[in-house]
Amino acid sequence: MPDKGLIDLFSAKNAHPDYEKKLSSIIESLPLGMHSYQLDTEGNLIFIGGNPAADKILGIDHSKFIGKKILEVFPSLEGTGIPEKYVSIASSGLPWHSEQVDYNDDVVRGAFEVHAFNTSPGSMAAVFSDITERISAAHELRKSEKRFREVIANMQDVFYRADLDGKITMVSPSGAKLLGYEDVEEMIGLDIGATFYAQPEKRKDFLDELSRKGRVENFEVALKRKNGTIVLVSTSSHYIIAQDNSVVGVEGTLRDITEHRRMEKQLLHAQKMEAVGTLASGIAHDFNNILQGILSCSDYLSDRLPADEKLRETVSLIEAAALRGADLVRGLLSFSRQEGTLSSTVDFKIELLKAKALLDRLMPKMIKIEVALCGENVFVKGDPAQIEQIILNLATNARDAMPKGGLLTISLSTNILSKERTSPNGAAPGPYMALVVSDNGIGIGEDAKNHIFEPFFTTKDSSEGTGLGLYVVYSIAKNLGGWAECISSIGNGSTFTVWIPLLGENSIMQKEGSRDISIVSRTPKLDGIALIVDDDEIIRQIVSQMLELCGMNTFLAESGERAIDIFSARKDQIDIVILDLGMPGMGGQACLKELINLKPSVKVIVASGYGDQSSTSIALENGASAFLGKPYSFMALTEKISSLIGL
Repeated sequence: MPDKGLIDLFSAKNAHPDYEKKLSSIIESLPLGMHSYQLDTEGNLIFIGGNPAADKILGIDHSKFIGKKILEVFPSLEGTGIPEKYVSIASSGLPWHSEQVDYNDDVVRGAFEVHAFNTSPGSMAAVFSDITERISAAHELRKSEKRFREVIANMQDVFYRADLDGKITMVSPSGAKLLGYEDVEEMIGLDIGATFYAQPEKRKDFLDELSRKGRVENFEVALKRKNGTIVLVSTSSHYIIAQDNSVVGVEGTLRDITEHRRMEKQLLHAQKMEAVGTLASGIAHDFNNILQGILSCSDYLSDRLPADEKLRETVSLIEAAALRGADLVRGLLSFSRQEGTLSSTVDFKIELLKAKALLDRLMPKMIKIEVALCGENVFVKGDPAQIEQIILNLATNARDAMPKGGLLTISLSTNILSKERTSPNGAAPGPYMALVVSDNGIGIGEDAKNHIFEPFFTTKDSSEGTGLGLYVVYSIAKNLGGWAECISSIGNGSTFTVWIPLLGENSIMQKEGSRDISIVSRTPKLDGIALIVDDDEIIRQIVSQMLELCGMNTFLAESGERAIDIFSARKDQIDIVILDLGMPGMGGQACLKELINLKPSVKVIVASGYGDQSSTSIALENGASAFLGKPYSFMALTEKISSLIGL
């Protein structure tokens, strides 16, 4: 039964006798909550009743609060302005409608839709319904939409929506950035196919696949930026389906894969370079074996010919040709990074003049080359092949910067790096040589200049450069204890300077494996027994003949397995083993270990034409006594033998 106050509120003096009964029934069955208030003589709003629906909605027994002031019944209304509004309505004010929402930490705790109206002078009623679920859902939807907008605004990939005509209806800010537009509004309404596709036929392929499957995954396409440049993207898109299952548009994402594809190409190129290096190493091994035979034969002939024999000159030419071939192979191995920097003294002036002679033949005629040398000696520690790489790479870079011709200037000087001056890699103070290569070509911009020494960075088309030339220059200079630097600007040419530490003024050039071919070699006197292990028959035979010429006896083995058989039977007789590391079968490394196991004190000279320093280091760690890189001279071999067996 509803409170009597509610019924009195709506009853009239001359009402029909059944009116109060009917009104009571209506108020009791009303699904909406209802509160009634009346002003007292002091103007306070007094609660006079609530219906059953109000009890249920609010979970309280309203009959306990009849006769109390509104804020005594509902203290949470203080500060909301509602009590004041109710007082105004009770004083014959206008009806009032509102939605009251109570939040707690951005979560809807409760929400009510309220209709308040005057019922008689000094009285009013408020009808309310619980709309918490609807308001909470709407609030969560707004929060979700806000999060969605934030995600869209901050995502790196591009999100887009388009209508069925291919017109853009929505795009994330990253889309404007990717395609070179000021803002997203500038893109709304643009036709995707006509505006952005670099190849219109690809748009048809995209739509055909979308039509067949309803979605497209990782579809790669070239798009045009606003300025006409091309960006390669991968898109995953699908149809937008309305509630009635009709297709109303397309939405999806775009990812910029331009850099990714560029890096893939560079990686593929690097893999090709690695394959070329492996191939070069294998070729170098075989070629060094051939050169070893030629050099050994020329040594043998030189020792057998009389000092005044004219044929000695011819033999010297053969020897010189073999040594040039060895230098060529060393350069090949250096290029393929299969061989480390040789620890030798190099006259940079001589290497520069050699490179100048080569550049005179290679450079286009419209490029003039000027070389300026300093007066003092310029000796550095390094590898002639790598020194040549520095000069040729810088000259090639200058040539590419002068497509219409120009002036290439190469100068060499010496300078002192003081303690006060700093270098990019913290090089030690002291004397340095400076190789300066300048051109009057197109120059390099500031942004590019910060990256020119990085691997694979290039301003040229992929068909014109790999981005390795200047990186190799910097790497070689750094490995030699120096550095490289560049001064350039657009339209004003470029100047590259390579700094390398100088050696003492009295340093004497001495490269391992090289010799003055004009000096007649003298056959040393040796004694003992040597085991020669090599899969190349010519090398076995010629080394055997030359050692026998010196007074040694020899055993020959064409494989590691045969060497073990011979050594097992004659280990007490054999004084020294000359072992090739690169052989089929068990190979040189395994053979070395077995020889050491059979006789720990055995002296083993390992030889290799691969130039692989890691293999050499492993052999020495496993007990080898010395190493000779093929092709080696007979004098180098006999000196090693003499030092090891004490003759």
